[in-house]
Formats: sequence, C-alpha cells, structure tokens
Amino acid sequence: MKLKELAIDGFGTHRNLQLRPFNDGLTIVYGENGAGKSTIREFVRGTLFNFATSSTIPNSRPLSAGRINVTQGANEYQLSRDVQLNSEIDIRALNSSLNSATTPNSIQQLAGGLNPELYDTVFNVSLKDTPTNVFRMASVLQNQLGVPSGPEAAGDESAYLNWQRESKIRQEKLESLRVRLDSLTRERNGYASQIETAKSTRQSQLAAIEHQIATVGAQLNELNGSMYQRQLTEIDAEIASLRTLIETPVPTTTLAPQAPSIGLHASLYQRLDELDNQLRRWRHVQSDIQNQRVRLRDEMLIWNELTLDSDEHPYHNARAILVALESKVDEAERNANHWGDASASRLDTTQLAASLSQLCQSMRDDLYGLCNELAQQYKHIRHKSAAAELKQLRRCYTEMGENIERLIQRRDTVIRDLREFDPAGADAIIRSDSKFCECAHHAGYLEARRRFVGEVSTNVPAQIVQPVVPSYHLERERLASLERQRVEVAGLASKWELERNQIHQRHADLVRQRDQLLGEVSFNEFNLKIQALNTEIQTLTNELNALVRLVEQDSSFVGAEPNRLLKRAAGLLSRISDGDLTQVFLSEPFISTQNETTIELQVRDRHGKVLNVSAVDAGLQDQVYLCLMLAAKETLAQTGVEVPTLIDDAFSRIPADRATSTLTVMNEFAALGNQLIAFTQHRYLSERVPGIPLLEIPMASVTNYAPVPTVAPAVPVQSPPAQYSPHEAYVN
Repeated sequence: MKLKELAIDGFGTHRNLQLRPFNDGLTIVYGENGAGKSTIREFVRGTLFNFATSSTIPNSRPLSAGRINVTQGANEYQLSRDVQLNSEIDIRALNSSLNSATTPNSIQQLAGGLNPELYDTVFNVSLKDTPTNVFRMASVLQNQLGVPSGPEAAGDESAYLNWQRESKIRQEKLESLRVRLDSLTRERNGYASQIETAKSTRQSQLAAIEHQIATVGAQLNELNGSMYQRQLTEIDAEIASLRTLIETPVPTTTLAPQAPSIGLHASLYQRLDELDNQLRRWRHVQSDIQNQRVRLRDEMLIWNELTLDSDEHPYHNARAILVALESKVDEAERNANHWGDASASRLDTTQLAASLSQLCQSMRDDLYGLCNELAQQYKHIRHKSAAAELKQLRRCYTEMGENIERLIQRRDTVIRDLREFDPAGADAIIRSDSKFCECAHHAGYLEARRRFVGEVSTNVPAQIVQPVVPSYHLERERLASLERQRVEVAGLASKWELERNQIHQRHADLVRQRDQLLGEVSFNEFNLKIQALNTEIQTLTNELNALVRLVEQDSSFVGAEPNRLLKRAAGLLSRISDGDLTQVFLSEPFISTQNETTIELQVRDRHGKVLNVSAVDAGLQDQVYLCLMLAAKETLAQTGVEVPTLIDDAFSRIPADRATSTLTVMNEFAALGNQLIAFTQHRYLSERVPGIPLLEIPMASVTNYAPVPTVAPAVPVQSPPAQYSPHEAYVN
C-alpha cells in the first residue's frame, strides 16, 4: 500500500490541508517548528486505527477529520474515519471497475493483518521517542517477528560463510564418494556376474558335451562290425567250398557196377536247396513288384477322380487364387455396369462400359480355361509318369518270371539227376508232402530224405552203364554271386570302419573338450579383482559414514545462520555509522529492576565490544532504531504487510556529518519499492541527495501558529554555505 495524497479538513491545528503527491520512494516533508508535522503523522495513524480521544477536538470541527488516498497495485482507495471515538473506517474504491464485493472493509484486509503495536513501532515513529521505543522494538522483534535473542542470532558472517563453504565441499565430496562407491559396487557385481555367467556357461557346455559324448558312445555301440565280419567269414567259407567242389577233378566211372558216393548225393541235394532258396527270393521280389503295380494302378484311378475343388489336388491353392481374381473381375464388371447405367445418356460411356464388361467376361473365361488346362496337364504328367513306371515294373516282372522258369528247369534237371542215384528221394521231392517240404525248407532236402524216407542206399542199379559227370553250372553262378556279395560286404565293412574311426575321433575330441572345461575351474583373476574392490569399497564406506556424520552435524549447525532481519539491519547500520557499529541483536533475557524478565537491544562496535543501545549517545540510538525499522519493514513486506513508513524528527539527533550517509541509505532503501516519508524542519537536507522530492507544509493551514524556537540550532534553517559543515546538537 502506497500513500498518494492526504487532505485534513480539521484535525489538531490543521484546517483544509492538502499534501500531494507523495513519491513511491522517499519523500521529505518540510515544516518549521510548530507547523504540525507530528499532527499529520497522528492524523494518518488515527485514520488507519482510530483516533485516541475526542476531548481536545473543538465543537466547530467537522466530524470527518479528513481523508487519505492510497494505492494497492492497480487499485486506488480513499480512506476516511469520523473523529468520533471507535468509529469505523470508510474505504472507498476510486477505480470504476471495482465493486463493493471486492473492496476491503478493514485496514487488516488492506494492509495484510497489520496491528497497532507493530504499526507504532515500525511504520509511524518519532525518533525523539527512541529511548523509550527501543524496548518496544525489542519486544516486537522477539514476539511478532520471531527474532531470536543472543549474539548468535546476529552471527559471525565470515564464520558462517566458511561453514557454508566447508559444508558445500563436504556435500560435494559426499556425493562424489557415493558415485564412486556406486561405481565400484557395480564393477564388483559385474565381476561376480561374470563369474556366475562363466560358471553357468561352463555347466551348460559341460552338459552339452556330456550329452554329445553319450550320443556318440551310443553310435559307437550301434556300429557293431561283427556282423560284417561274420558275413565275410561265411561267404569266404562258402566260396572256398564251391571252389574246392568245382576245381576238384571227378574220376571217370566204368561200366562195372560201383557203389555211388554219398558226397555226390549230398552235392545234388545241396544244389537243390540252393535252387529252392533262389526261387523263394525271386518269387518274393516278384510279389513286391506286383504289389507296387497294383498300388500305382489304384493311385491312377484316384488321380482320375480328383478335381480342382478337392483339397488333395496339388492345384487347389491355385484354384483359390483364381477364384479371388474372379471376384475382383466380377466387381470390376459390376462397377462397369453401374457406370453404364448412370451414364446411359452418354453413348461413349455406355459403349465403354459394355466393352469393359465383355473384357471382364473374357478374362473370366480365360482364367477358367487356364485352370482346366493346368488340371489336364497335371493328369497327363502324372499318367505319363505312372505309365512309364508301370512299364518298367512290368518288364522287371517278366524278367523275373523268366528267371524263375529257368530256375525251375534247373531244379527239374537236378531232380532227374538225383533220380538216377536216389529214386526214392527224388519221388519224395516230387510228391512235395507238406511236412517233408517244411523240413527241407529248414534243414535241407538231404536231412528231409533221411527223416521221411531213410538213409540213402549205396546199391548201384543194374541199368547204370554210363559214368556220371556232375554239372557245376549252378555252382559257378553261385560262386560268382558270392564273390560279388563279398565285394559288396567288404565295401560296407570298409565304410563302417571309416565311419567308426570318425565317430571314435569325435568321441575323443569331445572327451578332450570336457577335460579342458573341467580344468578351467579357477577364477583367481576375477576373485583377486573382487577382493581388491571389496577392500576399496570398505574403505570408502568408512569414509562415507564419517562424512555423513559431519554432514548431520552441519544440519544441526544451520541455526547458526544469521537472522536475515538482523543481518539486513547490521548492513545498513555499518554504512550509516561509517563502520563504528557492525552488529545489532537482542540481549539474553534478564531480570529488570522491576523484577520483570525483559530483553534489550545491543550492538557490537568495530572493536567487538558489545554495548546496550540505551547506553550509547542519542544519535547512534536513532541510527540503530532507524536501521531496525527499515529491516523490519523489508521483512514484513515479504509477508504481505506493506504500508508507508512515517518518520518524524528523522535527523534531529543524528550528527550532521552522518546525515548525508543516513539520507543516502534511506533513499537507496526506498528505491527498492519501500515508501518512506521523513518529516524534518531542515529544508537543506533535500539538497544533500539530489532527486529527493520535497513537500512543504503551508503555514496557512495552521491555526494559532506561533513559531517555536528550535533546540540550540547549530545551523540556520536556510541552506548553509558550501564551505560550512553543519551539525545538529544531540544528547550524549
């Protein structure tokens, strides 16, 4: 709230007084002794908080003492109050945009909760009353502004700054230690994670290698080479037997009767067994070929019945794609027809639509034709392939039939030869009794002959007159077949041996890898790094804990920060006292002579000596009080309490050599947005600091004016000569 102007209709000695405009910063109000400067200050105080008494007000005075105009932000108000005791203040908004709902109705709403005691101590003061006001100022500072007592509240600025700087260094070091500790912890955890990962990887590799070793071992066990060795042994034995039979010369028999050799009978029966075995194998293969022919014939019948709609047809998906294309063609045709219907009045578009419809129909026909052609081609290709396969199978089947016929002829020849030596055995073979055939299938014809017919007779028939020369044609074929089979089995054995060696080498490599992994169990390098990191982490943790304790102590030392109000007052006081006084603070509570607990304002001089404010000279008292007023005003402004400060007798007791510095400090303080109004009887003070506006109280507004002599003035009221250094008298 800023004071803009005031008008006194009738109050005290003033009639129809108007003072304006008041500057937002510092304004000097000049008036001679008896001009009513104190009356103006009392009028402002009474308008804000009520007039003290009405007994001294003559009946001729109007009920309204006057009015003051103030501004608050962009709003302007007019304040007035009746002279009657306990009358309410009248606050009127001078802005046309404001209404009664937004207009404050009390000085507390307008001035932010200001109370009379605080106003009389900080905002409306006569410095002549400083000796009594210092105790009230001490009470207000402690009780209303929360200023702590004791010299610690003023604080040692350099010590506080050093503490603040050291505390900041400790905070930065603490943060650095935490970052370093976090980095080391992550590094240690990284090494530990690497160890765990390496162990897990090694276990996985070992498990995989063990599985491969087991698999390879199973393969080695499955590769049993004894089968090939046994087959080779059997084949070699049979080859040797056949070669002995073929290469052994047969002696020529004479016409004389001679007992037949049992070995000859055995050879014939053995040849007969071999022929039966071959017949069975060929007939089995011939049966397989016949089954395959039947299967192909059935498949051809199924292929002939497949259509494109069948899921088993290989072109079924292609048919689905063609159907999708057909739907798109249908849509294009519908659009063309719609276009033609909508544009029937235009011949060219109708013809174009018809042409497009024909084109779509042609495309549809082509697509269906393509699909059918593909189906026919598929059937043709499948039939051609199946026909070729059937033809080949038929040829194989015919050749096998011919071979079977030749084997049957050879079998009949052997039976005829056998009849010449063993008619009974030959007859048994021809009869083909089931039990005889079953025994011959498992044990051979010779054994079957012995079991069901009897032993072979050694009597030579009388009609035999020609020598018997056995035929070895079948034996030679068997020998050639066995030699081919031996080559095949030997190749398989060689391949098996090679594969076995490769698998064995693979098995050895896997075992070597497993042993190598089992040997890499040591993690000494990582463990040493982790141990070193743990040691460093422990050291940093101890250092961090010690630093945390120091920081906690720093937090408890925060109370040593100087009080902002006292710090601000000390700065102002040091300037206007030229450094004679450096600090101001509240004393510790003590018991006064009236047995009451009280406090007092104290100051510290440049030599560090603590003095009571009541004990210093009057000029210093005024300077101390003025500095506390300004600091308190600034502090209260931060809480929303902002009213103009009226200072009466501002320079009456301040030494003249310090009046200029005091006025300069006040002007600089007011330039920060703090309105100050100083009342003085010395006009020349406005010339000490250029730019300060001066308002003069017109003597015409003062009734019963009588000049009051000043108290031992050291200088005239007029401006002194330039070479003259004036000073004001003050009480020591």
